[in-house]
Amino acid sequence: MQRIKQLWVVGSLLGALFVCGASMVPSRADAAEGEAITEETAPLKLGIPPFFSAPTLLRVHSPLREHLEMALNRKVVIYSAVNHEQFLLSMLKGRFDIAVTPVHFVSLAAEQGFVPLLRYRHPFKVLLVVRGHSDIRGIKDLLGRSIGLPDSFSFYHLIGMQWLCSLSSKPNLDFLLSEQPSHMAGMMSVEAGRIDAVVTALPLWRMLGEGIRKKLRTIDVSHQEFPSLVTMVHSSLGEAQIERIRAALEAFPQTEEGKLFFETSDYGGYVPVTKKDLVDAHRYGKMVTWMLDLSAQNKDIGQRIQKICSPNQ
Repeated sequence: MQRIKQLWVVGSLLGALFVCGASMVPSRADAAEGEAITEETAPLKLGIPPFFSAPTLLRVHSPLREHLEMALNRKVVIYSAVNHEQFLLSMLKGRFDIAVTPVHFVSLAAEQGFVPLLRYRHPFKVLLVVRGHSDIRGIKDLLGRSIGLPDSFSFYHLIGMQWLCSLSSKPNLDFLLSEQPSHMAGMMSVEAGRIDAVVTALPLWRMLGEGIRKKLRTIDVSHQEFPSLVTMVHSSLGEAQIERIRAALEAFPQTEEGKLFFETSDYGGYVPVTKKDLVDAHRYGKMVTWMLDLSAQNKDIGQRIQKICSPNQ
């Protein structure tokens, strides 16, 4: 946990203050003019995993933020992190009030006070994206190719590495691997010819601009579906506030903005978290535990890959 870096607020890469400018966030000056800032009135911190660049992350999730603000009568600020590892560590430190959580982070987050509320309805498909004219037709065509992966703590990175491990016992030698700053950046690198393929997920592919998608195509390598993102809240908010947040989230898909959000993303709305979801979360969470251990030991990419390929060693 000593490797925690300072959390950044979406929009900071553009030089903005917080998400929508400083005027959106209550200040001590506001308190001097009227109501004091308390735990009940302070802005809620909504954590979103770093799937995209800061501007794209903000644009995609602003409808959700605005809906929560109206439903809860409370300011909501979108936060993320520089990568998935720092996002997880920030969750474990309780730096978010609400967090859209990858399934492999759910168990560890629950141990630190987060409560699973709802998950997106549609399961994920992990895809390989290649150029439209590429001769890559399946996973066996990847040997010797340049392959982009999301950052090392991303769920899609782990699944992608498992694919590559099925082809080679030394994927760091048999493939030209690179970590991409975001899913969007990885797909655009494929389009530009900088890499041959990139691992991503169906909802993120659907959010890519249509003009770029026409130049690319996807390959469903595993023909397998994976658990979707879980929205969690911190127990410190209290039962009454947690139930208000649950009700606000459940109402979001019924709004015009919510319908567009879920149609564009193919998330499909919200459903309750089931026992099976929690069993899956625990199973995938084991992978994260030893990834944290390797990270704390400053193990290089080759050693991390070896652990993914041979988890029992």
